[in-house]
Amino acid sequence: MSGAAEERLATLVGLGALALGLCAAFFVVAISPGLARRGHVPVRLYLTELGGLREGAPVRAAGAEIGHVASISLSPAAAPGPLGGQVGVVVELALATAELRRTWREGSAVISSRGVLSARYVELLPPAGEPGPPLRAGDEVRGVDPPVLDRVLLRTWNNLRITRRFAEEVSPAASQLRRELRALAAAVAALRAEAGEGRGTSPAQAGGGPSGADPLDSLSAELAAVLDEADRTFGEVLGGRAGWTKLLVVAARAQALRGAAQASWAALSGQVTTLQVDLSEALARIAARAPGAKVAAVLAQGRAVVAKLAVVAASAQLVWQRWQRREGSLGRLLADPEFPEDAKELGKILKRQPWRIFGRPPEETGGEMKRTKE
Repeated sequence: MSGAAEERLATLVGLGALALGLCAAFFVVAISPGLARRGHVPVRLYLTELGGLREGAPVRAAGAEIGHVASISLSPAAAPGPLGGQVGVVVELALATAELRRTWREGSAVISSRGVLSARYVELLPPAGEPGPPLRAGDEVRGVDPPVLDRVLLRTWNNLRITRRFAEEVSPAASQLRRELRALAAAVAALRAEAGEGRGTSPAQAGGGPSGADPLDSLSAELAAVLDEADRTFGEVLGGRAGWTKLLVVAARAQALRGAAQASWAALSGQVTTLQVDLSEALARIAARAPGAKVAAVLAQGRAVVAKLAVVAASAQLVWQRWQRREGSLGRLLADPEFPEDAKELGKILKRQPWRIFGRPPEETGGEMKRTKE
């Protein structure tokens, strides 16, 4: 074969290889994405935090994989969508058409994983009520933002500081309230003694009713019950010797403590109402027999005590309502069903394989390596 023929053959082989490469590139760029999208419908998921989610991550629903994450893009400020103009990300999900029956338009979407260091995936959860219709092509879903560890710790610390500040602000008022309740009890006792001496009769004779009971006796008993209830409530809720310590150290018992505190406040409110009625009746009867400045002072003091009780009760009720709604990072963290398993797995890794988080130990020095080679 002559040199010209060989050169012509080499040229033809090169042109053929170049044409084959161009065809392969065209298939990958233009045809392959269309084939991959065939049989899938696009659904947009809006989040403010990705939480380690990557493109290509699977999408699961009802224990089965029904699609994957096609793309992740930025959602700028003031952009239309479920984020309401907030900066976030748009995760485009490619869901298999045959598996749409496993989805719910009124459900929720969360970023989940099988462990602390496992890969993240999108999980579609059913709604609390009726399932409703499935997702359709082009639907936009507002996902549940995954918790970020540093942000959770920061918000938890802020919540603890708010709790401590609330205890410091309410504790003096509660102490002052208890002192005023005791002063009111002493004033009622003194007034009862003076009224008994002025009448010159026994408490049973001064009752005037069929039962023969003195309203001052019932008033003193109700006031003593209110004092006991206030002391117990202060010890359990407002940071007595055990209340706040248990709240900060044993978070698992917060639910039971909340129920006990609500019951205590309910009982205290009922007794305060009864005390107010008895106090009004007793003061009205005493004022008819022994009017004076002391009766007016006791009446004003009783009204002030009742008003402060209402303020303290409203403040405590507000705190328990926030805890019941699971507001704040601590409530969300306790409500996360995967948090105990993640904490256990992270503890095992820190104990057995700490180099997976902190890095491997440094390599041997140059001298030791040289002696090894020798």
